[in-house]
Amino acid sequence: MSRAGEGGNPFVDLGRRFLPEIRAVRNRLLLSLGFGWIAIAAGLLAPWPLKWLIDSVLPGNGLPGPFAEWSSGRPALELAVWVAGLALVASTLFTLAGSAQKLVDAGTRERLAMAIRMDMLRHLSRLSPDTTGDHRTGELVSRLIADTGTFVRLFTKTAPALARHGATVLFTLGAMFWLAPALGLLGCIVVPTLAWLARSFAAGLAEAARQKRKNEGALSALSQEVVQGMTSLQASGGVVEAQARFERSASDALRSGVREVRVAVSMERSLQLAQGAVFAGVLVIGAALVVRGQTTVGSLTVFVAYVSQLLKPVEKINELAGALARGLASGERIVAVLEREVQVVDRPGALPIPRVALPVEFHNVQFRYPGMDRNVLEDVNFRIEPGELTVLTGTSGSGKTTIAHLIARLFEPDQGEIRIGGRRLHEIELESLHAHTAFLSQRGHFFAGTLREALCFGHDRQADASLWEALSRVELDTFVRQLPAQLDAALGEDGANLSGGQRRRLGLAQVLLCDRPLVILDEPTTGVDAESQRVILSTLVSLASDRTTLVISHRGGVREIADVILQLEGRRIRRYHAAHASRDLTG
Repeated sequence: MSRAGEGGNPFVDLGRRFLPEIRAVRNRLLLSLGFGWIAIAAGLLAPWPLKWLIDSVLPGNGLPGPFAEWSSGRPALELAVWVAGLALVASTLFTLAGSAQKLVDAGTRERLAMAIRMDMLRHLSRLSPDTTGDHRTGELVSRLIADTGTFVRLFTKTAPALARHGATVLFTLGAMFWLAPALGLLGCIVVPTLAWLARSFAAGLAEAARQKRKNEGALSALSQEVVQGMTSLQASGGVVEAQARFERSASDALRSGVREVRVAVSMERSLQLAQGAVFAGVLVIGAALVVRGQTTVGSLTVFVAYVSQLLKPVEKINELAGALARGLASGERIVAVLEREVQVVDRPGALPIPRVALPVEFHNVQFRYPGMDRNVLEDVNFRIEPGELTVLTGTSGSGKTTIAHLIARLFEPDQGEIRIGGRRLHEIELESLHAHTAFLSQRGHFFAGTLREALCFGHDRQADASLWEALSRVELDTFVRQLPAQLDAALGEDGANLSGGQRRRLGLAQVLLCDRPLVILDEPTTGVDAESQRVILSTLVSLASDRTTLVISHRGGVREIADVILQLEGRRIRRYHAAHASRDLTG
């Protein structure tokens, strides 16, 4: 994506990039354009009734042109009423067309923003975790919401306003030439001069807007981190350090915001001084033309009105230039996310898999995260059988969660093969694979809402009896029945109003309800009390009886109930223990 001043036209580039979304609202854009033309025409006609009143009606000459015969002999007051009516019609038409255009543009803006936000969210959901890891959560949220809104206004508000003002300038200059070539020539000199003056500030304003958006994104990201970690910060005495970081980030945002305002104010000051000189020039030249009999007082009033119309776009240049710069900067930030390459995609010929428990196999799998200088996994081989509880153990950072992510195909192995039911993983449709898999991460995640919504998340809504049965299996039913709203009780963001054990059990209830043949659980007993661990272990045994189950854990309790234990050590599976036998897999 080209930036302003780096070659190419960034507006055209962005329009081309989002052409499908823009085409979807093209009828609304055309309707807005039509209302805009009506408003322009009404604005051009608005000063003429005053000219007719001054030059023709008040001197008793009737109305000019096609109205001459009709108005001949009629009282001046009657004609003044008709002229006032024409002025009212033009003013009303201008107002109604402008209002209609704003309503249409607002609807278009919301539709386009929703389409682009959905595109971004779909794209983000297809990226591997390491691809989004170099963006802080708050910054991605800022791009998804704030930048999208700013960018969409570029095409639904700023660009139409620029087009409308441009058309107004052209037609106004044409009318001025028709009335008095001298004043028309003055307008032709003034407009390019003011445009050049505004453009001279454009590059600095664009860069200031870009830097401001960058710093605001960083501040938003830090704000989210501080709020999410506030409890830990309070308990560990980290509040002062967090406040210092926030102050530094806020200071950067402040400086960039002030710089943007300073550039904008400089441009506005220069333009306003130029406008004053233009208006004075029109008055002098217009008065001279009236004195010489080369134009009329009524025509001069039209000129004054037209000069005001010419200056209105100039008055808006500051606002529009700033909006243009912000919109382009936001568009570039959105495209930077959308152009992140999706590493894991369906390959040609990929097929769905049946919804039954199937074995999972690793054959000589090797994997390295981008940017790392050594492999996380090397020559990894193992097999997970349906109906057995397989536990993967290893030290922190040994690659246990990476294995889980590889099975879910969030990453692709660099070498080797992963098979499910004998079929290579890349031969399976991603949608089918993910519909086949229940994945409970170590941290887990719950959306704010109700317990019912949390239990039904990611699968079809089920009857209350099924929800209570799942809660009963994880021994949460008594707790939930004691809540005033029971299943409709409010659940805080990320289950903040539940204990650690309750969150893990609620996650297991989700797994039971979605009823997937392949279950992957990452540290399901970490941070829970003895009672919750007992419930979770009992649930794991029942889960594994008819599913392909992999549990990642370093806790002794989980290993005690395992049918198979895989020991990950030194980037390889070192020990394989099944039932009462064990063997070394390293050769």
